[in-house]
Amino acid sequence: MLDNFVSVITGDPARGIWPKIMPFLDEYADVYSSWDTKESLFGMVVSETMQLWLAGEYEDMAPSDVSQWDIKSLMFTSIKQYPTGLREMYLNYLMGTDLVSRVKEDWPKLEGYARLQHCDILVADTRPGMGKLLQRDHEFSASKVRITRNLMKGMH
Repeated sequence: MLDNFVSVITGDPARGIWPKIMPFLDEYADVYSSWDTKESLFGMVVSETMQLWLAGEYEDMAPSDVSQWDIKSLMFTSIKQYPTGLREMYLNYLMGTDLVSRVKEDWPKLEGYARLQHCDILVADTRPGMGKLLQRDHEFSASKVRITRNLMKGMH
């Protein structure tokens, strides 16, 4: 029987799971590679400045051997404290398969973790479709629009 799991990993435990997610990071490099490298993501998770979330399926009981995990999606989050006292959980990167159903199923754990960390708000820069889902199903509101212009395009 397949069961779903969601697990947040920070600090030293990331060392054990990292080899398992390397192919995943290679496949979805377009999601994060403009801002981060695999090495920088690893460093931030190990130093606990970023959280790694894994979602997927496993057979029967939760295995302690990560090689048995069938990871379907990854998410990286970070927490920032502003000078005003506002505490924000930021959804840095979301990657994987069947993201809409994963977000629907896994959201309570993410929000619960943010509350345990005394966060006041959740923030995500996302594509329009996921933004609509977050607004409709998770009470997000659009507070600004991020648009970008590649200044390096055509440069040699």
